[in-house]
Amino acid sequence: MKHTTPARAPSQAHWKRVLLALLAVAVAFLAVAVAFVAAPTPEAQADINVYTTPGHHTVNGRQWRTTCGPYSSVIDRCRAEIWASRTAYVGGQYVTTTGWVTNNLTYLPAPRAAWAGNPLAIPGEHTIAGRKWKTECDTAWTGPSACRSSIWATVIEGTKNSAGAWTFAPVTKWVINSIVMFTDAAAGTCPGAVLPEKYAITNGKPHQIKVPYPDSTLYNPTSISNFIRETLVDGRNSPAQQACLATLGGNTLIDGGVRKATPDGKTALWFHYLFPYSANPSTDTLQPGWISGLAQGGALGALSLLHERTGDPKWLNAAKETFESYTVPLAQGGFTHEVNGALWFEEYPTTPVPTTVLNGHLEAVIALDMWQRHSGDPRATALFKRAIAGLKKIIPDE
Repeated sequence: MKHTTPARAPSQAHWKRVLLALLAVAVAFLAVAVAFVAAPTPEAQADINVYTTPGHHTVNGRQWRTTCGPYSSVIDRCRAEIWASRTAYVGGQYVTTTGWVTNNLTYLPAPRAAWAGNPLAIPGEHTIAGRKWKTECDTAWTGPSACRSSIWATVIEGTKNSAGAWTFAPVTKWVINSIVMFTDAAAGTCPGAVLPEKYAITNGKPHQIKVPYPDSTLYNPTSISNFIRETLVDGRNSPAQQACLATLGGNTLIDGGVRKATPDGKTALWFHYLFPYSANPSTDTLQPGWISGLAQGGALGALSLLHERTGDPKWLNAAKETFESYTVPLAQGGFTHEVNGALWFEEYPTTPVPTTVLNGHLEAVIALDMWQRHSGDPRATALFKRAIAGLKKIIPDE
């Protein structure tokens, strides 16, 4: 870094001015250029990074020009340009020219604290001066210790027909605008680990980046259980990194759970959804706090895998309590009941008529099988056998 003098934390007003300036640059760029008629942007090769290495470069046959300089007292920024054809709508027609086109801005590694309050370093969607921005951090797309921001914009894209002639049309989509790099890992993360696609970690808690939910950090037990399963088999990470990420997921899952007594006096661990959901137009909307056989099954399977990998009794005890939820009938606030003599684990415990969704039921059955094999609990084995017997009735009907 060229400049290392500590800087006072920027104010919200400062970041708004910065984003407005970036917006002006983006709008100016998108007003004229827009779709490269050539192939998608190639990745840099060898020790050349076209986004951060100053100078002229030739990578995969494409010409790049990169300039870098101070952005603030602690942050340097690089602008990467590519020699490409671009098309603009001028005087009632599409006009294609060739020249240097801005590809993106890259902010070189700096402490996360230097980006406090800046939407370019906050995962989720943001509206600035009436324009939509989307930021993703510490995911498989961005890589660890980095964020990427895109702007929702209308661009011109070209299509070449069999005769070699080009036609153009405006298309509205997310356009990559900037990359922010950090010198430190996110709080509560696992150094060097790569996250599954469309996941992020905020304050040590993994969560899914998912539209249309406005709050991407909203607790969702199913997505967290999926995170645990995916990280435990992700070959891009070492076994230690896999276990580290899965442990973050397990802690997040349990922290959001609720323990309460079952009708027979045992303790069950429940994982509630915190948003409303309409499972079927003919039934009432499920309100925040609803439970699901899908979520309970997902958690049971994920916790079983965590205990199998780590040997930590914490996960075994949590899985035992999660299994107890399988014993609570639908009529008593659970998700288990029978339909025409077949056992059902309800994904959506709607009343007065359950929805009997097959895929949610099957997820719960698979998790129950994992648990009865892992634990050897005869009650789990007996319940699993009942579920399998029921499937012999359910599958033909489905």
